[in-house]
Amino acid sequence: MYLAQGAALLREHASSILPGLAELVGRDRTDNALRVSLMHMLADIVHGACATHDDAVAVGAMLQPQVGELLAALAKLAKLPFTDVKHAAMHLLEALGARPWALPALCETPGLLDRLLDAETAAAEDRDDGQWRYSVLRAILSCEGAEGIVGSRTVSL
Repeated sequence: MYLAQGAALLREHASSILPGLAELVGRDRTDNALRVSLMHMLADIVHGACATHDDAVAVGAMLQPQVGELLAALAKLAKLPFTDVKHAAMHLLEALGARPWALPALCETPGLLDRLLDAETAAAEDRDDGQWRYSVLRAILSCEGAEGIVGSRTVSL
């Protein structure tokens, strides 16, 4: 019962809630456990938005104004030595990397694409980190218009 009510409230007030959740992810004072939950929740919402075109457009309209700030925060969080935080950040990066409205900002986030493509970084990763990195790259490359945005930087993949 509460889950259904919560989902209904989220749908009804999504334009207020989603940007607020994204802002909490980037705040330095946000508790890591909460941050991990928020990143996974936002990733699930962004992934779920692909169910219909209208949902994808609506989620994009709500998050696009702050996607650059969110991606900058995720780039930092993905480097942390805390596995749960790092993997949650990669989960949200994967979700955003597959969205045409987020891809240009992702590619413009300083150092993010370079880090994802760096062979030395890949060689130093453990198996789980490598799988997350690969899933983010796969999402980016499967995004509509990726070739024009990413260009030849991913030819070797």
